[in-house]
Amino acid sequence: MKRKTKHQKWNSFWQMVSIQMNRNARLTLKGKSWNFRPIRLGVMLLGGLLALVILMQLLLIPVRRPKTVDMAFEAGGNYTMLPMGNHILMYNNQHLWEVNTRGKTVWSTDIAMSHPMVETAKDFILLSDLGGKNESALYRDGKKLRDYNLGNDIISAKVTPRGWTVFATATLGYKGRVVVYDKRGKERFSWNSGEGYILDVALTDNGRYLAVAQLNSDGAQADSKIQFIDMNRKKVVATAEREGTVISELRFSKDRLLAVSESELCGFKTSGKLAFEVSFSGKNPSKYDITSDEILAFVTTDNRGNAVLELYNTDGKLKGQYRADANITNLSVFEDMVVIAKQREILSISPRGKLKKTATADLDIKSLGLFGDGHTALAAGNTHAYIVRMR
Repeated sequence: MKRKTKHQKWNSFWQMVSIQMNRNARLTLKGKSWNFRPIRLGVMLLGGLLALVILMQLLLIPVRRPKTVDMAFEAGGNYTMLPMGNHILMYNNQHLWEVNTRGKTVWSTDIAMSHPMVETAKDFILLSDLGGKNESALYRDGKKLRDYNLGNDIISAKVTPRGWTVFATATLGYKGRVVVYDKRGKERFSWNSGEGYILDVALTDNGRYLAVAQLNSDGAQADSKIQFIDMNRKKVVATAEREGTVISELRFSKDRLLAVSESELCGFKTSGKLAFEVSFSGKNPSKYDITSDEILAFVTTDNRGNAVLELYNTDGKLKGQYRADANITNLSVFEDMVVIAKQREILSISPRGKLKKTATADLDIKSLGLFGDGHTALAAGNTHAYIVRMR
């Protein structure tokens, strides 16, 4: 007997399917009869059910009503929010307080600063005034450890998970000064900038490397330069130059230095070698968050003027994009969780740029932040705050 080929087998299979699909059945009810094809009807019903499920998943993105919490908001402008442990840290130019996920105050202190800046690392909080008071204070678990009276205007201030602090200040006779203190408040290193005005500083978690961003200008063009200083050798070991751009922030993510300017995101090794560069030319980035070691978020504009959330990893690779149908007013990132606000909407966005969940508040959102539990967001209006679980 001759064996069938694979082609013939497939033809036989589809002929059998066709016969079954076209087989008729008769349904009689109250004297009336209907002819139908059971298998074909079943396939059509199954296909319709599958399409309905897909449509529901696309349209019915989980929408949550946020829980309104009673928080005594004081005057002093909008709050900046930072994750702190499992809680959230809020501050403006009059108040600094830590809040838990129930909206209760863990601790607070009154401040009077014209331009406050708060940096956190694990359980350390560094509060500084960039508005000319020349003062900074280090807190831990809500208790003040020490004050720093720096004597000159503070340009930048950072703290590491070990409690080391680094300050960039103005100073007479130079274009800026950098001072590093250990966790006991002892000065461990100082460096004066003679060639360029200091823009920002950053220190690795282990205190081994210090980075200093400087501004150089000939009147026609502004350029940036980054000095890499080996703290063990107490000397500059590398210099990286970025022409035609002004660096706004430096941050070490493990041993990778991240540098953000109005036109690019760059990554450097501690040797000063460029690891990656991402250009924002023509995109006009308006907001960004590089505090996470997993996701770097930037709000840019496409060629139609629409807001676009661009998400990168710390190797500079684009992970995802989310195109918004309205202006993105707030942005917050913690680990791999990203939330944005669009007037009264709070949206959770995946690292791939997909919309995961939404929540709607009753008032315009002025401030937005993520708790350190990695699940919960706090959105604040002028008089009320809303807490919502976004994951």
